[in-house]
Amino acid sequence: MTNLEVQQEDSINTKALIARLGWYTAFYAVSLIGYIGGSQGLWFWYITLRRPDWGLPGWGFTIAWTVIYGLMATALWPIWKADSSGKRTAALWLTGIVLILSAAWPWIMFVGHQMIGSWVESTVLAVVSLVCIFVCWANRPSSGGLMIIQFLWSAYLTLLGVGLWILNR
Repeated sequence: MTNLEVQQEDSINTKALIARLGWYTAFYAVSLIGYIGGSQGLWFWYITLRRPDWGLPGWGFTIAWTVIYGLMATALWPIWKADSSGKRTAALWLTGIVLILSAAWPWIMFVGHQMIGSWVESTVLAVVSLVCIFVCWANRPSSGGLMIIQFLWSAYLTLLGVGLWILNR
């Protein structure tokens, strides 16, 4: 391999690394929007509520969202890199909707103190996440598999909203 070929390969690897870092940064930027909302009510309101025995402590949300947004970014990266197609476009749009709904939930629950509103929103999020699993799976089965965690999380948020409402009405 010539010196020029080594330099070109290094340049390609650097560009790929920068693109992937940018991708993860975009997902975590959306997570930050949710975190800003969540942090406003999480520590001053949520911790004062009676919670179901299986309700997360306040710090658990930060860990869960960090993992989930990372898994979503990992799931969608190969779809983003794939050739343009209708199923690719559908997966990217659905994931965008999942991201928006995921970032909105902490604002509805922790800032707005809307337990029923958060239940409705997380139910919609669960349905969209479920559809997203199948669409991502059609693109790449491993991507659909990684999105299952997002669905399970949104189902948990749905149950949490109902549980909090029942215990605190």
